Amino acid sequence: MSKKFCKVDKKWCKFLKRDICNFCNTKLMFVNRCPRLKLIETTRLYELIKVVNFSSVFTCIYNWYESQRKNSKLYYYVFYKCCLMRPKKHNLTDLFINIELFEEYGNKFPCVCGVKIINKDKINYSLVFNKWNDWISMFITKETLNSFTPEEIVAACLYEMTYYGFSEEAIQKNLAELNKI
Repeated sequence: MSKKFCKVDKKWCKFLKRDICNFCNTKLMFVNRCPRLKLIETTRLYELIKVVNFSSVFTCIYNWYESQRKNSKLYYYVFYKCCLMRPKKHNLTDLFINIELFEEYGNKFPCVCGVKIINKDKINYSLVFNKWNDWISMFITKETLNSFTPEEIVAACLYEMTYYGFSEEAIQKNLAELNKI
């Protein structure tokens, strides 16, 4: 059997035939589906954005935050812009995207943060001021992938990415304002 180059895990693979793995007959939509890869953490936000549709993502945003209904076109703009971006080859910050549900006043909301593991300790970081290209280049934690659907992960990240504005310029302007204080 000849080997073909797998676009998913960037290796030569004898199981790959077109975009279907002959090993498990799975369509390779994003990295954690490939049977050759043991680590589920290898899925980037970019890969999830490429396999979900915006209407499903916005339904998740609306279910969590009803007040965001008026911003659907702005969320679509950010979603579309992220689809057009290319992720960086390496996650230079060593941060993983982690999402957990928290409850407030009887409602559950996703809490998105960056997680860095140092000496087996998890340290959480805010990601709201990161550039969008950094966001789409980050890997997603195993726990998040097991707990949420791809649409929910993308929705939670879009909400967090746009917390201080719907353009990178607006976000950097808000960061500069906060730094003045």
